Amino acid sequence: MHDVEFRAVSRRFDDGSHAVQGVSFTAPGGKLTSLLGPSGCGKSTLLRIAAGLEAPTEGSVWIGGVDVTGLPPEARGVSLLFQHYALFPHLDVLGNIGFGLRTSGAARAEVQARAQAMLELVGLQRLERRAVSELSGGQQQRVALARALAVEPSVVLLDEPLSNLDDRLRRSMREEIRALQQRLGLTVAYVTHDETEAMAVSDQVVVMNEGRVQQAGSPHEVYDHPCSEFVARFMGDAAIFELVPDAQGSLVLGTLRLPLTAPPGTAGARVMVRPEAWRLLPVGAEGLPGRVLRRAYLGHGAEYMIDTDLGELLVTTRHAEVLHQPGAPVSLALGPQGVSLLDTGRPPAPPATAHGARPEASRAASVPSNQETFP
Repeated sequence: MHDVEFRAVSRRFDDGSHAVQGVSFTAPGGKLTSLLGPSGCGKSTLLRIAAGLEAPTEGSVWIGGVDVTGLPPEARGVSLLFQHYALFPHLDVLGNIGFGLRTSGAARAEVQARAQAMLELVGLQRLERRAVSELSGGQQQRVALARALAVEPSVVLLDEPLSNLDDRLRRSMREEIRALQQRLGLTVAYVTHDETEAMAVSDQVVVMNEGRVQQAGSPHEVYDHPCSEFVARFMGDAAIFELVPDAQGSLVLGTLRLPLTAPPGTAGARVMVRPEAWRLLPVGAEGLPGRVLRRAYLGHGAEYMIDTDLGELLVTTRHAEVLHQPGAPVSLALGPQGVSLLDTGRPPAPPATAHGARPEASRAASVPSNQETFP
């Protein structure tokens, strides 16, 4: 189990711009670390630097306590699985899996035995002589993963490995990758732009933007306790509000007292509220008055867009026994989960401050297409 450590790694282009800048974090041995962020934030560049396919302009990469920055790719004990798998069309399934072993000089019998073992590990028995063009997308992904594992790497790097699969297959394959990683005790760095995928498979999530690490922590930490507005919004739907403590030092949001303690210097702080933090109450109950604008029934629950004095709020409920109709008056309360103060050391966002101004809610402040709408 080898740690992968990035120490102040930067990659600068000839024009002076940066793909990554001053990146430092550790992917722990035997764990799965996801690199999460928008396109162009430097995630894939970090994988290529770790694999030795690109050299950092500054900084160093350490694997298993050894500085590998100057080592060639074949000397690092690392396998990189590309987004498009890069399978060889002229080789059958077994030939693809054993390719890395053959090029490393392994004996023919060893190549055959280990490739067959990897084939069984990923559940593709009896397909060893099948052409890769005859496989489904999920099967091709398994062949690429088996090829990466066949050389017994100390570290596996996965660059958007599920981006070419449909939603149902993505879910199945991410569960298989996670199970395989845990069973073999692999150190995995996993690039994705999908926050749901990152939270589902990861021990650690590293959120990046514009070539820098914004936050690193467990899926629970970065979702429930984001350090900034960017992380809060990228990890899921979020409404962001500015706060001022009342005379008693409690934090209030409209008519609601928040389930938070106000630390010193909280004036001007911002609070994040996830859609699932809201509680829908019957009209007249103590809380924040609102009116249902739109509703979407999702089977496992429902999503609502609620018009309030704080703005239009996205509210999600689970196991919806009572469905509120569009146009219905409701009251909103807040539960203890999904409410978090953002980093008070950062300057506040510049929303309007006039009475009745409505803060920008989530980046996805909409309800799916099966919605019912109040005109």
